[in-house]
Amino acid sequence: MKNTFMIRWLITALMLCLTTTGNAHDIWLLPEQFTPALGDTLRVRQLAGDEVSLEPGKMEELPLLRRLTGTFEMLNSEGSIDLLAKLPSERSVPVIKPVFQRTMNTAGLTLLAMEHDFIYMDHHSTEFRKYLAHENLARDNYLAHMGERSIQRERYSRSIKSLLQVGSPEKPQLQPAGSQLHRRAIGQRIEIVLLQNPYLLKTGDELTAQVLFEGKPLPGKAVTAYHANEQGVVSSYIKHTDDNGMASFSLTGSGSWLLRLMHLLPCRDQSDVVACTDVDWESYWASFSFSLD
Repeated sequence: MKNTFMIRWLITALMLCLTTTGNAHDIWLLPEQFTPALGDTLRVRQLAGDEVSLEPGKMEELPLLRRLTGTFEMLNSEGSIDLLAKLPSERSVPVIKPVFQRTMNTAGLTLLAMEHDFIYMDHHSTEFRKYLAHENLARDNYLAHMGERSIQRERYSRSIKSLLQVGSPEKPQLQPAGSQLHRRAIGQRIEIVLLQNPYLLKTGDELTAQVLFEGKPLPGKAVTAYHANEQGVVSSYIKHTDDNGMASFSLTGSGSWLLRLMHLLPCRDQSDVVACTDVDWESYWASFSFSLD
């Protein structure tokens, strides 16, 4: 009874959260500016959609739902700040919008990192097959586990990052402590790390991302890079990770960039909210936003 109640609560919360995007899964963080000046007050919005746009007016803005947010932290050269712990009590403020608003007082790279707890959803098998195709997944690898069930039950979580540069970037030889935040693995379930600091790159340079799942490189996954130029035109590029979980992209222009991927596998019994007798699939979604001058 307790598990059933929890599942229903989570599904209800999801429906309230995604009133216009339906079954959309992608969620990412979009700062008002990726390179705020020291002392600026920065607002960061959480956006959702099944077709990514990096323009805030074209996507649904989601609040921070306290009961669905497992972690939310800010890392810079001075250390890590638990942003959830800094909020008023959940009872008094259960929803936060925008998800981040703060004066930026520490120069250098700043990493915002958020994780969502599992959310539960049912798919009709026909729609689930379309879902596999949309995510560039080899459907044959999943058909056996789908069986003859008309409904495929999924739980999914999200790991979200956004990299900011507060003030002017330091020359490489003068970079202070904390300058490697772009490539720091912080222990998210699924995690994107950048092997180069994008704020020291220019148009035409190559950026390599590594995907980690439960701390280990994740090979053979489709990673999509979205680029929005100054006119708001969005281009997308897909690469698959190699045996070391790495995928490289040519940075074709200045503007906002977003990397995203999804990892789907049959449900594993982790003895958390529900056992896998009640769930067929679990998926892990990752996104990482940054900009290029």
